[in-house]
Amino acid sequence: VDSGWVHRGGSGAYQLRVDVPLLPISHAEDGSNSGSSSFNSLIRLLPEFEPESAGDLEIVLYEARPAENSSPKLFACEKYQCSPLTPLVQQQPVSAMLEYVTYVMNSQSLDSLEFGIDVVRKSTGEVIAKGFVPIDCLEGLEGTISVSLMSVAGGARDFRLAGHFKATYLVVTELNHPDNTLCSIQRQNWRKGLEQVTLDIGHRGSGASRAAGHSVRENTLLSFQKAALNHSDFIEFDVHLTSDNEVVVHHDFEVKIALGSTEIKMALPLIRSDQARSKDFAESMITPSEHHKGGRIKQERMKREATLKRTMTSGEDMYHDIFYKPTHSMSPASPNDFAEELNHMRVFLSDKTFTSLRQAFRSTPKWLGFNIELKYPTDEEKIAMGTRFYSRNFFVDAVLSTVLEEFGQRNVIFSTFDPACAELLRLKQCKFSVFFLTCGGTKIFKDPRMNSVEAALQFAKATRLNGVVAEVSSIVENLDAIVENFHRRGLYLFTYGDMNNDMEVYSKQKLAGIDAIIMDDIARVSKATNKQAANTRASLLSPKFSKNFRTPSSLAELCVSPSVNELQKLDLNRMASTLNIAALSPIENRTLLDTEDLETTDSEFGFPLNR
Repeated sequence: VDSGWVHRGGSGAYQLRVDVPLLPISHAEDGSNSGSSSFNSLIRLLPEFEPESAGDLEIVLYEARPAENSSPKLFACEKYQCSPLTPLVQQQPVSAMLEYVTYVMNSQSLDSLEFGIDVVRKSTGEVIAKGFVPIDCLEGLEGTISVSLMSVAGGARDFRLAGHFKATYLVVTELNHPDNTLCSIQRQNWRKGLEQVTLDIGHRGSGASRAAGHSVRENTLLSFQKAALNHSDFIEFDVHLTSDNEVVVHHDFEVKIALGSTEIKMALPLIRSDQARSKDFAESMITPSEHHKGGRIKQERMKREATLKRTMTSGEDMYHDIFYKPTHSMSPASPNDFAEELNHMRVFLSDKTFTSLRQAFRSTPKWLGFNIELKYPTDEEKIAMGTRFYSRNFFVDAVLSTVLEEFGQRNVIFSTFDPACAELLRLKQCKFSVFFLTCGGTKIFKDPRMNSVEAALQFAKATRLNGVVAEVSSIVENLDAIVENFHRRGLYLFTYGDMNNDMEVYSKQKLAGIDAIIMDDIARVSKATNKQAANTRASLLSPKFSKNFRTPSSLAELCVSPSVNELQKLDLNRMASTLNIAALSPIENRTLLDTEDLETTDSEFGFPLNR
């Protein structure tokens, strides 16, 4: 039933997924859950309809509108258990283990997703209760279903209440986009025999703002360029939607704004993209490294500006190369645009602008892979914020559409903490790999699938994801066994967390065969591992990519008029070390100029544009 790609030309333009967490296995075995159906939490039968044995019940879901002259299709049933993964976990009580079941049905129309429910006594084959879920219950595309079950006596309805059916559901809608095809497929499962390389992934670009020693704000173009300077294989960043449906890069669900001495929070779905890019908004925004206590916002900003002046080489080169070299593809289209673009660059160099996902694709080197994390709030977080969020289908469609239009030949992977978003990302497209993020128990959520590495592994395997991104502290003590377990099941294992900035932990993971390490201190790792601009890279997820493409001074990034021999004489390592824009930005139809041509006059900001 589940083709792995919800598409009109395949098994259907819609897929209904009814998710049911079962009772702990220990309870299901001994029937200790008295007072309600001991089969699972999908149904609750009244006492007179309870079977003697918990295992004597079966629930059958089937389409309510079968095609003419055909039998109703039954829902497919996917089950998986959160079984122990390591000796450490095996010490936990059996009641900590959960079993999940998901009922799945595909259809070409939304109306055809109406379904019926039969509660069957397995020992006799007798149907003891029936229910019906109309299309009105599914129009929200996600949520909770709750319907009554009616008893069936001798084949005739007596309309007595027998119990209730309650479950969560998700309708996966087709992503109707001209680029959503089977071309340029990057998705790939781990398998033995592939060239095994541990990728270095820059956390939120070149590192989170809160990380020690960081002076460039996370999730900005400047941060992405600095990650490229330090030869990061991928960068990881978070995306959200604005009120006008533009995909922007930002970590939190809300933005902190300073209004005088008052600090307020604005949810991103309430902010327009033009507001987020405005100079006034940027000046009012409190960055992650700033805090509002006793009027210290201004002091923090002054401190950051002083630090930025010492560490702005990359930003200065970008500023100078874009605005003083009209041959560059990002230069203003006409002299009339110069003042507006210059004003925008002032904000850019102040390190406080919002970056759109399209900007990230267009303003970073194509060899730099993107690990795009989709942030979606839990029900508890929605209540706390008091903001109505876009639906998961709408959010995933917006992100995927942008990526399909912009990715070119760039390596892209997706990750998310939200199980439903992970399912949507996998089912709506077949090009890109999808990873499930887990805190590994360092934080506790209402959904048990989010609470352990074991649950994440089982969920990823059952829903055919490509791997898991785990908080490193949850696996480091049993690293070898956990890595082997993931690889044996054909899954990649990435890690994130503060411990990844420790070189001892970093080295231990590389020896164990971790597939990628997300870290803040990309610069330190680059120096410690002696990464150079001409180092080869292995493409983890796209077999069509060359195993030897260069970073970041890739010849493929330059389109030049000099002969190849002359180009080869250039010191590409020197260009990369100064982050000259010729090495780090997409360039079309330009002549490569030597760095001696760069002007050295002071900028309007009062400090030299150093080379």
